[in-house]
Amino acid sequence: MADRVDIKKIAPTLSGKERARFIIKDEYMRRCDKKAGFLTLAEREALFQMNGDYEKWQEFKKYRKMYIVAPEVWVTLVYAYKEFIALYNSILDMRYMILCSRDLRIVSDIVNDCVTDRKKADDALKLLKRQQAIEIIERAPDKPYKIAIKDVLAKALKDAILEIYGKACDVLGLIMVAEKISQEIGLDIYEWLGATPKHLMTGMNLIIEEHNATFQEAVGDDCLEHIDNYLISQPIVTAELYNRLEKEMLS
Repeated sequence: MADRVDIKKIAPTLSGKERARFIIKDEYMRRCDKKAGFLTLAEREALFQMNGDYEKWQEFKKYRKMYIVAPEVWVTLVYAYKEFIALYNSILDMRYMILCSRDLRIVSDIVNDCVTDRKKADDALKLLKRQQAIEIIERAPDKPYKIAIKDVLAKALKDAILEIYGKACDVLGLIMVAEKISQEIGLDIYEWLGATPKHLMTGMNLIIEEHNATFQEAVGDDCLEHIDNYLISQPIVTAELYNRLEKEMLS
């Protein structure tokens, strides 16, 4: 205790931000650690006493508000992450159809080559073609096939991928806002939740990597037209997006 800073003595010299950090840390300890805070009542009163200094009071309120809205930022972030997961799950059936297309093509070749009853072979080939998600545009010996996803499926998958990417950008932007709050108030207030913003970022990156790897596997050695339309790009947060999210959360 001998080395403890005399908060009452230094309080008049502290900025609004410094005062807010002391108050926030004390409240955090009381709320999350289920222990008594480290400030006495007299010290808290000294930190709140700013003698009419308007600029200092406004700065103090700014950082206090960051602490107050932090749980709302976390809830918004988790909700956006769940929306990202839901959107990703919505494309799994479409991706499975594409993944099965190469197998269906192999089966079609077997039917065409091995079924001697031509009518039965043609009927079977029609059924297999109906299940195909991919069309062969160009077939040449000793070269990869040029293929394309059937129009209806291609549009649905492309639109879904764009929506997933947009939501991933929102998630990343909210993570940046959450990390700014922790940095500004000098305290990782999300740590006690057990799943920090960085954990969500790791999970999202793993999902993106898994999708792109699985889709590349589905295409194999074939040459798929406009393949980038069906891969999830790494999210990017533009200044416009970040400013919008920060304004929504912190204003």
